[in-house]
Amino acid sequence: MDLVTLDDLWPLDDGDPRRYKNARPPMYTTPSESGLSSPAIVNDVVFCSTTGVSVYAFDAADGTCLWSDRLGNQTLGYSGGYGYCIGPAVSGNYVVAGGLIAGLQGGVLRIYRLP
Repeated sequence: MDLVTLDDLWPLDDGDPRRYKNARPPMYTTPSESGLSSPAIVNDVVFCSTTGVSVYAFDAADGTCLWSDRLGNQTLGYSGGYGYCIGPAVSGNYVVAGGLIAGLQGGVLRIYRLP
């Protein structure tokens, strides 16, 4: 976001709703997937988690998707929810995310090392 004009710095398409051009794929390829938490920004990389039980890393300058990781499948109502990803949280040189997913008692926790 441009702090003077409050305009979005990442390029957007002309759709309705407008979506980030550089974020796809994999973003916007899962129906009803949306951002779930406040993003974490470190080393010019934006990390976010989604309702698709995924974590994404975007270039802070232009929104290009650098990588993504699907933690598992949604629970579809079992285990008290529909699956979600918690985080991301940053500590030192690591990004941490976890989630409630189908097929496990509880969930999963992933730790990613920052470049």
